[in-house]
Amino acid sequence: MKLQRELPSLPEDVEAELASFSQLSDDVLWLIARITLTREQQRDLADLNDEAQSRPLAAAEQTRQQALIHAYDRVLVRRAQAALILKQRRGIPPTAQQRYSELNAKLLDETLSEEEHEELLRLVDSIERADAERLKHLLELAQLRNTTLDALMDQLGIRRSVHD
Repeated sequence: MKLQRELPSLPEDVEAELASFSQLSDDVLWLIARITLTREQQRDLADLNDEAQSRPLAAAEQTRQQALIHAYDRVLVRRAQAALILKQRRGIPPTAQQRYSELNAKLLDETLSEEEHEELLRLVDSIERADAERLKHLLELAQLRNTTLDALMDQLGIRRSVHD
């Protein structure tokens, strides 16, 4: 689904927190990607939303509802950021990268057999598909952050991929 409008800017503290996610390990990002409101918060928000359908909420209830909505929004943004970083980190496995480098070296040395040439072509196809998928996820993350792809890649310390 494509967004038809620009997303609103996030508060500076949230932007800073999200920017720091690129430094986190995959294990920590997986934990963040699974965070939810507590059961109590979920129940309170559902109850307040139900009540708001049948009667106007009191000021204290409105304040509590807004605080829970704000907490929920922050959880969603964190989860989305973590998930997109995890997706963009997925590349080809190190063994495939190593094999690609070996075959490419043989190609340059003109010692590549026909079978190895076919294997190299399959690896190149796999790498290109992984790069396209990675780019798609980077574009989604850039859109989420309201920034350009180049700026995002600079923020995340990502260099453009050049396969040896």
